[in-house]
Amino acid sequence: MPAGPRLVVCLIAVWIALLPSAAFAVNTADPKAASTVQNALVWAGHLDGPVDGIFGPQSRKAVQAFQRTIGHAATGRLERDQLRTLMGKARAERLRARWRISHDDVAGLSYGLPTAQLRLSKHRNNLGGRTYQAPKRRMVLTSFALPGRGASALKSFMTLANERAGTRPRHHRLTKKTVKARWRLDGKTIFATGVLKDGDVRGVFVELSDAHARTLRPQVIALLNSVETGKKARPFMRRPLPRRDWAGPEPTPELPQREAPDARREERPITVVVNTPPPAAAAPAAAEPQEFKKAHGTAVALTDKGVFLTTTRLIAPCQAITVDPLGRADVIAFDGRLGLALLAVEGAMPEGVAPIANDEPRLAEPALAFNFPPGTALGSDLAVAPGNIAALAGPRGTGEMLRASTDLSDGTAGGPLLDASGRMLGLMSRPLNAKPPKSAAFAVQAWVLRAFLKTHKIDATIVPRGADAKPAHAVAADAARFTYRLLCH
Repeated sequence: MPAGPRLVVCLIAVWIALLPSAAFAVNTADPKAASTVQNALVWAGHLDGPVDGIFGPQSRKAVQAFQRTIGHAATGRLERDQLRTLMGKARAERLRARWRISHDDVAGLSYGLPTAQLRLSKHRNNLGGRTYQAPKRRMVLTSFALPGRGASALKSFMTLANERAGTRPRHHRLTKKTVKARWRLDGKTIFATGVLKDGDVRGVFVELSDAHARTLRPQVIALLNSVETGKKARPFMRRPLPRRDWAGPEPTPELPQREAPDARREERPITVVVNTPPPAAAAPAAAEPQEFKKAHGTAVALTDKGVFLTTTRLIAPCQAITVDPLGRADVIAFDGRLGLALLAVEGAMPEGVAPIANDEPRLAEPALAFNFPPGTALGSDLAVAPGNIAALAGPRGTGEMLRASTDLSDGTAGGPLLDASGRMLGLMSRPLNAKPPKSAAFAVQAWVLRAFLKTHKIDATIVPRGADAKPAHAVAADAARFTYRLLCH
């Protein structure tokens, strides 16, 4: 190589070697990049402030703290290799917390939830929102929607919050549209963030126990930073679905066909049997079933992400469906031949999930059927009907159903049939293509449920048969955690 080009190459190499490290630093002057870094610092546990895209002194101190933990010089300028390490740590923390965005249609908010900690409470709060809580109340989230009059509503909210906490806030920040406050009490810290929207104040309270502040505080800060208004749940089913869509046979490809011995199969179209209301001229009959229109049956929670199982018989006449008290439900899958339907409630986290048996039921073994009555005449609490497995086949000898000697009222399909250890042997259902006596109780067998859920890629809990049986009251307590009332509108 000639001397001239060789000299140029050497000068470029020296210039690159002497180039300051700031040339390889992240451009935190860009608001989008700054927000990304701030969010990662929050999850890494180094930033205890807002994610606003403004990289100020607090954010630089957080970067210095992170650089010290990885053994680098605390310059306050985040280099790209350090950013990769920081993002990897933040991603691992989000996965550990099972972070997901929840849309709270009650308070008109959306916010992030560490679902590994928080579960939705069945009891709504008195502030117009939802309540989530962790075991032993180490973390409690309360959303709210308070009516007000413009910016004065924020001050009214602060007055209410001070009365709720019993003291003045240790830190607070009040602007024209937002309010952030923090109270320090004996054994816990209360965080609050509120946003002014359409004259109302909407936001969340978060209570954090001091015993778990070190591990859960980053999740709380990320939750408070994720609060947004106007994220209401979309309306469910703007128009009624035609019944032929529910009754139409949608076969399950992976479901094996099984019959009882010497059973005769009849090929005939299957339709959903629905009790249609009488004509408007019959005044006494039309006024009778009013209470049955809003308490129609039962649904079983399958996953902690808000997936429920019920029967197509229950939802066929519905224009809208609600899983009480979790919220409106969408139909995500159904099988008209089996009479099974999957529902999803956005943002819902049930208290428990149903354990499905992975083996065959046994003739004459004890069984407990759970359901919510179809109206208020029989009460509104979860009911149980003890009995036994009376037959391992359903009407006309079909092996997809079993018969239980339990006393179930007509119309209460969708509840679980549990064995003595609390495993789900089947889903209570009325046959679609047969007219057995009303006193006969039938259930879709567990092997059919497993195949149906596998086809639709639902990760349910499958439990093998155990040797120990539980008392009936213990099985009932477990069933109450994953059995919910289904409302039909």
